[in-house]
Amino acid sequence: MAPYVKSIDGDHLVTAGLEGFYGDGAHESKDLNPWGIYYGTNFVDTHRAASVDFATIHLYPDLWLLGTAAAAQLAFLRNWTRSHARDADLYLAKPLLVTEYGKFLWDGVANRTQRDRFLGLVLDSIYASAAAGGPLVGGAFWQLLDPGMDTLRDGYEIILPEDQRAATIIGNHSRQLAELNGQDVEAVRRRSQRRWGAHRKVHVLGSSSSSSGRSRSSSDTPRLHMPLVRFIISLFRSSISSLFSSAAYIP
Repeated sequence: MAPYVKSIDGDHLVTAGLEGFYGDGAHESKDLNPWGIYYGTNFVDTHRAASVDFATIHLYPDLWLLGTAAAAQLAFLRNWTRSHARDADLYLAKPLLVTEYGKFLWDGVANRTQRDRFLGLVLDSIYASAAAGGPLVGGAFWQLLDPGMDTLRDGYEIILPEDQRAATIIGNHSRQLAELNGQDVEAVRRRSQRRWGAHRKVHVLGSSSSSSGRSRSSSDTPRLHMPLVRFIISLFRSSISSLFSSAAYIP
């Protein structure tokens, strides 16, 4: 399907829209799936398609690990992002985006403080990777609503004028990515080489994977990094500007 879409419109990026669950293909890590369950998709094999421009994951640890402690969910969050960033670099040589993530605000289970902490953790992980030239370069939380869209509330909604703390976290992240936007691509590539060097090993859930046997051009991934960073910046800016008439909402 991806080559067909590209044949019609070669000017836009194409992705498969996967949640990131591993399967039975080569280089897959099914033990990292929630509860170790196989969900029927192969993260690496699917994103290897030549016409797929970037890889995607989703992140809903409280839903996927329902009933587990906060510490277990946090460990899952970190391993899920690290393992997919590792695989996007080693086996795909493509950028990675968290195209959906959120924390459900159950009464008595999660509140806005916990949700905002989760939001900050994900955005900090994205920025740390992007700043170092890593594959994880952007994300889109679920879901942004405008005031008056009450029929679309699903427990994950963020309405910026009603949630100043979330607005601040998102606004700060947008500005951080904007600062990266003007950086020299070669400098990003050099940081990427240092971080994802040939002798690096990544520890994930008690196992280690070496980067031997990787096949990539060190200049390929940064070519897509900055367009995707610019896309995420424009996404955040347009969302925020449409909801706020004054910058005072985002100190």
